[in-house]
Amino acid sequence: EIMPSLVGSEMCIRDRDYDKVILKLAGLAKQCWAREYSPWGDAIEIRYSNYGITANRAAPDLGVMKPMFSASLLDSGEKKSTVILSEGECDFLCTKNGYSDDVVRWLNGDETCSTS
Repeated sequence: EIMPSLVGSEMCIRDRDYDKVILKLAGLAKQCWAREYSPWGDAIEIRYSNYGITANRAAPDLGVMKPMFSASLLDSGEKKSTVILSEGECDFLCTKNGYSDDVVRWLNGDETCSTS
């Protein structure tokens, strides 16, 4: 069981199976956050690696991907990990805020997408 406790932008979890946690977070992020570009909002692309997940926004006028959110897993020893959550920039076309809230909820076992 994953038991997070928030300390600012860091969270300690009692689960050292990085692959399992990262794949879970990446799958939920793709399901809940990813979208294609449209005139009403930038595209949001989800990427993941051995160290965590990122959400980036992309649009033709940006030229490059802009980081919006990242969740990185670090080994804290003693059978627990630290998840560092970082919210990035967004513009007026972004409709989603509070990616950290979703990740905390997911790590607590509620795998639903937020309604905001």
